[in-house]
Amino acid sequence: MPEVERRAWKAHRGGDPRPITLKAGEWLEVGPEYSGDPDWPGWIQGISADGRKGWIPKSFLEIQGNRARAVRDYTARELEVAPGDGVWVRETYGGWAYCRTADGAWGWTPLRNLDGEE
Repeated sequence: MPEVERRAWKAHRGGDPRPITLKAGEWLEVGPEYSGDPDWPGWIQGISADGRKGWIPKSFLEIQGNRARAVRDYTARELEVAPGDGVWVRETYGGWAYCRTADGAWGWTPLRNLDGEE
């Protein structure tokens, strides 16, 4: 999938320093769906086998009751970006962009903090 270069126009602070990270096929517990910001639909809370919690795109999971299996690798790592920082977006989901910074760090940042988003 080609990456698209964008610029942050608004700062975003990184999230949990130990984010939930999953490998395809890994099982986890699932909690409530995210119901806060209406610009961020389709996220569900997960708890990994090592006890880490985080928000996960529902489409990245096969949900069976209160458990789910990851259908692809995933990390909830959030990027810290400042206005003017360049990022390269690989994919978007539920109002967030999975991208990398110039120093090679990968993670999520809100789409609305990047240029070209309304």
